[in-house]
Parts: sequence; C-alpha cells; structure tokens
Amino acid sequence: MELSNESSGAVPKGRVGKPHGRGGRNGDSRPPRQPRPEELPFKAKIDEESRAIDALQLELSKVNKMISEHTGASGQGGNEERLLLKKSLDEIQAQIDDLEARRTKCLEALDARQKENKDKHKALHDLKASLGFRSEREVDMQIQQLEQRMMTSSMTLKEEKAMLQQLQQLRVTRASMEPLRQMEVAAQKNSETDVERSIRAELDAIRDKMTQLKSAKREFGQKLYILNEQKKKSFSTINSYFDRRTEITTKIREHVANRQKIAKELEQLNSEYYAKQQQLYQQRLQQQEQQRKKRALEVEIKKLSRQLDESNFLPYDSEIRLLQQVAIYIDKLATSGEATPQMQPADQPPRVDQDLENKIQGKILSPKDNAHVFLVAPKQKKDPKARQARQKPFKLDVTTMSYFEHVGVKAPTTLESIPECKREVQEKLQHLMQLQSECDTAALRQEIETKLANAQQKLEQLHEPQKANTKQNEADQ
Repeated sequence: MELSNESSGAVPKGRVGKPHGRGGRNGDSRPPRQPRPEELPFKAKIDEESRAIDALQLELSKVNKMISEHTGASGQGGNEERLLLKKSLDEIQAQIDDLEARRTKCLEALDARQKENKDKHKALHDLKASLGFRSEREVDMQIQQLEQRMMTSSMTLKEEKAMLQQLQQLRVTRASMEPLRQMEVAAQKNSETDVERSIRAELDAIRDKMTQLKSAKREFGQKLYILNEQKKKSFSTINSYFDRRTEITTKIREHVANRQKIAKELEQLNSEYYAKQQQLYQQRLQQQEQQRKKRALEVEIKKLSRQLDESNFLPYDSEIRLLQQVAIYIDKLATSGEATPQMQPADQPPRVDQDLENKIQGKILSPKDNAHVFLVAPKQKKDPKARQARQKPFKLDVTTMSYFEHVGVKAPTTLESIPECKREVQEKLQHLMQLQSECDTAALRQEIETKLANAQQKLEQLHEPQKANTKQNEADQ
C-alpha cells in the first residue's frame, strides 16, 4: 500500500509565496522576478526541507515495495477466498432480508384477518346485549311465563293489554335473535379460513428457509474469521516494515509542517513589503494629486488676476461693436447691392472667434485690445448695372458667413432678406446694450476678488504640509 502525497501531508514542490511572479505565466517570455536579498534565507530553508521530504519519500516507496513483496504472494489466494466469502455472505444477507420482508407482510395480513374476526364477534355480542337476552331459550322461557300467568291469573283489562303488548315484543325479539344465532354459528365456523391457513403455511416455509440461511451465514462467517486470523498471523512477520513506514511518515509530516511554517513567514514578509510599496505608491499618487491641484489653482489665479485687471471695462463691449459693424455692413449691402467684405486668409479663422471665446470664459478686453474687430465693406467703383444686380441673388464668402454665424443671425442671400436680417441685428444690439446698462461693474469686480482670495487661500493650504516637512527636515539636520 503506497502512501500518497495527501496522506503524508506533502505538498508539491515549487515556488512558495505568491502563485506567479512578474513573468513566466501563461506562456509569458519575460524572465521571472529575482528574489530580494531578505527572501534568500527563507528560500534556502524551504529548498532544504523539500530535499529532505524527497529523500524520505524515496525511502518510503522502498519500504512499501518490501511490504508488497512480502504480502502479495502469500495473501493473494487468501484475498480471493475472502472476497468470495464476503460475496456469499452478502447474497445470503440479501435473501434473509427478502424473507424478512415477506414474513412481515404475512404477519400484517394475518393480523388484519384476526382483527376483522374480532370486530365481527364484538359486533354480535354488542347486538345481543342491546336486546337484553343471551339466547333464544331465555326468550322462550319468558314467553311461557307470561302465557301461564295470563291463563291462571285474573287481571284487569288494562293489565291484560299490557301483558299482550309485552308478549308481542318478546315474540319480535325472539324472531330477531334467530339471524343473530345463524351469524354467530357462521362466525365460529369461519374463525380460521383457507386464507389464514395459507398465510400460516407460508410463514412456516419462510421460517424454515431463514433457519437454513442463518446456518449457512454462520458457517461462512466462521470461515472468514479463520482467514482473517491467518492473515493477521502472516503480518506479524513484517511488523518492522510497518513500524518503519510509520516512522518515515511522521518525519515527512514534520518536515512538511516546517516548510509550511517557513513559507508562511516568507508570505508575511512579502505581505509587509507589498503593503509598504502600496503605501509609497499611494503617497506618490497623493503628491501628484496635490501638484495637479496646485497647477490648477495657479492657472485659476492667473486667470482671475487678468479678469480683475480687465473688470474696469464694460461687458459686452466687443459684441456690441461687432453687431454695430454688422449693421453697417448690411446698410452698405442695401445701398450698393454687393457683398464684398474684407477677406482674411483661408487658413486663418476670423479674429472675432477669440473675442467671443474670451467673452464665454468671462474675459473682458479693453477697447484698445478690441480694435481689430471691424467689418466695413471696401469701397468700389460704381457699376452701371448695379440696379439690375440688386434684383438678383448675391453670394457671400465663408469669412463673411462666419461673422453672421457668430452674432447668431442668418446671413442675407437676396436683397429682399436684408430688412429682416437688419431687424434681427437691431434687436440683438438693443438687448446687449440694455444688459450693459444693467451690469454692475463693482459687484463683478467684488466677485472676482472673492474668487481670487479663495483660490490663493487654497494654494496656501496646499503649501503648508510641504513647509512643515521642510522645517522638520531642517530640525532633524
């Protein structure tokens, strides 16, 4: 009998600790992780315990081979005979169980028949008791006494009627007792029917068969006991091998326990190392997050400072001037009938884009910075056919279309659409001028100053831990 790795407590050889390193998993061609210096003593101890376990397992296999050689030849025939005896005992026990089940079934049927007969006798007895007489003879004697009394005694008419009524009742009782007597005779005759006799005969046959099977079972059991005793005597000569196997198994389990203990210590060491690395990684992430917040606050401070410098100028100034120039351009279109705005290079966007973007971001530029916003149709020579051209559609280039798109007005394509376009421009211009008149520059400046102070305070709070660390390092030095 071989001792498996599970029974001996051995564990498969391999790297102890994490199941996989940095490489070598799933066909990865990367080299495995090199062990750290503090891991080397633990790995050396684990390898030493593994070599001791391998040597003991080799010796254990030799001992098991010797046991098999001594017990195989002598015990093979005995084992076959024991197996045959066990098989015969199982078959006999199965037959006994089957007969026992049949016996139980017959006993239940016999009990049911006996209970039925008992119930019938009890019912007859109860019926006779309800009549008040035990037999027909008692009824006849009572009738004779009443008749004799009527013949020999003098009585009143009322007493005679009562006695006649009593005689009539006794004759009815006498007539009802005749069927009861017949039923009682039939019950006595059928107290043991053919069914019950057949059940009792089957029970006798089952009892005889079970006696034979139990006798055979005792005989086979005695033979099996003798074979087992012979096997025990044969094993007494190789007890030394069994003792040696037990000793080797105990040593293997001790080495396995030591290896598991060392592996657990190594795992604890790795867990502490990885926890420290994770802590350092989290610290780096926190530092990066603080740097990102610092950069964002610095950008916000610069932006708010620039807005604070520009807050003295009225808002919506560039939009109003752009709408005014668009209105002038539309008037020139209406008078000249030509759409020839000043062009910009095709590869450059209109300069008004940056102004609108600045306004969306809350920037306010000075009139000097917005001096580049213009939209004036260039002067051209008068065309004698201009009157006819007014009735025809004209084309606008992409740059001119972008001006109308930025102010939110659909560009005119014919002379008939110019009045509607001009009306929309005037409405937007009046709306922006109203917003400009309602705007509170002082409140806007106060809001920007509050935001700037909050941003500077947050930046100082982010610098405080760094200053504290610097002071601590200087104090340590």
